Amino acid sequence: MAALLNHLKAIDRRIIFLILFVSVVLSFLFPQKLKVPIEPSVEKAYQALNALKPGDLVFISFDYGPATMPEIHPAAVAMMRQLFQRHVKIAMMTLWNEGLPMIQDAVREVCVPLKEKPNVDYVNFGFKYGGLTGASVITELGKNLENVFPVTNDGVPYNKVPMLKGVRNLKQFKLVISLSAGYPGTVEYIQYEEGVYHVPIVAAVSKVMAPSIFPFLQSGQLKGVCSGLLGSAEYEELVHHPGFGLIGLFALSVSQIVILVFILLGNIIYFGEKFYEKGNLKK
Repeated sequence: MAALLNHLKAIDRRIIFLILFVSVVLSFLFPQKLKVPIEPSVEKAYQALNALKPGDLVFISFDYGPATMPEIHPAAVAMMRQLFQRHVKIAMMTLWNEGLPMIQDAVREVCVPLKEKPNVDYVNFGFKYGGLTGASVITELGKNLENVFPVTNDGVPYNKVPMLKGVRNLKQFKLVISLSAGYPGTVEYIQYEEGVYHVPIVAAVSKVMAPSIFPFLQSGQLKGVCSGLLGSAEYEELVHHPGFGLIGLFALSVSQIVILVFILLGNIIYFGEKFYEKGNLKK
């Protein structure tokens, strides 16, 4: 037994990393469906979108980048799919220079397969810098959209976009969806849009941001919140369209189990050695 403990103790840490890597890769290649309980905050977000009617306008702000894409992007895709199924029209923008590729990826993943027409069913305004807080842009959105975006991201003049005919500002949108990994983001939309113009807001945020965002849900300033990868997975469960959220959650769960197994093994080795040392001393 002592020889076995010594052998386990001598395992190269690179082997442990390799086992963890292989377990994650296999999880992505052969994902299993998890039964995910739905948090009330996610259910509220889903119901807020589900209450929209055909032809309603929704404004989505993609304020995150590649670093938090695995957490937030699945929720963005699931929400867009739900909105298009309800024939809701979507306007998209970002306050982050990293956010434009996120919009483009969402368009490729949702709009193209569903054959939604640009500038008719959705419009991509692209990136607009608004300072560290985004205040100059966000406040103007509630006054005059055309002042902020004279042209769309693909160069079409605002007054030539069929979807925006008769639309002057954000107050005419039924809902704002803030996809946020930091600042500027959800907090600023609550401050300058919900607080001033009373535009309803739903948020999907990174797990790190969640503790600072949930008080706004309790105060009624947010209609719903998806938090991190788990929130994205829950939303995919609600829209009955499994994607990276559920797959990523399965891979994360497997990796955590592997880590726990190694922690348990390490403790067995440690206490096993102590046991044998104590036995040898008694002899």
